[in-house]
Order: sequence, then structure tokens, then C-alpha cells
Amino acid sequence: MNRTVMVIAAVAIIWVVLFIIFMIINNKRKTGEKSFIEENQNKALVNLYGKSIRIDNKGLSELEHTTGEYAQKIVALDSGLHTIEGIFQTTDIGVGKNINLESEKVKFEVHLDAGHKYTVGMYLHSPEENGDGEKAILDIPLTLYQGSKDARAYIIVYKED
Repeated sequence: MNRTVMVIAAVAIIWVVLFIIFMIINNKRKTGEKSFIEENQNKALVNLYGKSIRIDNKGLSELEHTTGEYAQKIVALDSGLHTIEGIFQTTDIGVGKNINLESEKVKFEVHLDAGHKYTVGMYLHSPEENGDGEKAILDIPLTLYQGSKDARAYIIVYKED
């Protein structure tokens, strides 16, 4: 057998095995996410897009949480006022180049109601510019320097339902 054919066959076999493994892992994650949401319907479910997240001075390891479809953390919280702290991230899609943006550590308080879903993330436009002004329950403008009125991004909390 030709050496090139053997290399192609080996690569194809490895690709198929890895594809199957990653499909199994993804299905397991989807099942875990679905069951987490069903088990916590009586709580506020918060999708967090960031890192170094702390809620009420507790790290994610101390809270009920799972990982969502887009690698966001989904946390189940009781109704009430919560303090959320973290570094939020987004991507600015430009012509030929995508830029990953990251906030400094941001800390804020937000009231959450049980039985609803929320999304907390960094956005490049205000809720009004995004067309979601009625869904936003909190927005924090981020600027390049202290005291500037020219917002470059926003931390927004959206109430989904």
C-alpha cells in the first residue's frame, strides 16, 4: 500500500474518532444544561459572559451553575438583590480582523426575580442601539478613561422572560 494512502487513512480514522468523542461530550453538556434549567425553574437563571465571576462574594464553585452552549456560565439564584463582580468579554467583529475586548473588573448590584432568565454581558452598543431597551434592567457604560461621557462599551443585564 502506498505510504500517502496510509497517512490519509490514519488521519481520516483519527478525525472520525475525535469527531465521535466531541459529539458525545457536546451531547452530555446539552443534556446537563437542559436538566439544570429544568431543576432550577423556580430560581433566577443568569447567563454570564465573562471570567473571574463572583456573586454575593462567592465564586462559581460555591454556587449552583453549569456551562451553556456558548461557553457561558449559567447560575441559579434565589430572588432578591445580588452583587455581581467580574471581568466581562465580547468580540468586536471588524473587516478582516476580530478584536477580543475585555472589561476591567466591574462590580454592580441587580435585583433578580425567580422564574425568569437573565443575560449579563459586555456589549458594544447601548440597549437602545441594540433595539432591546425594554428588556434591559441595568446598563453600565464603560469608557476609556474616568469621567468621559463617550461610552465605548456597556455591561448590560437583560431580562429574557
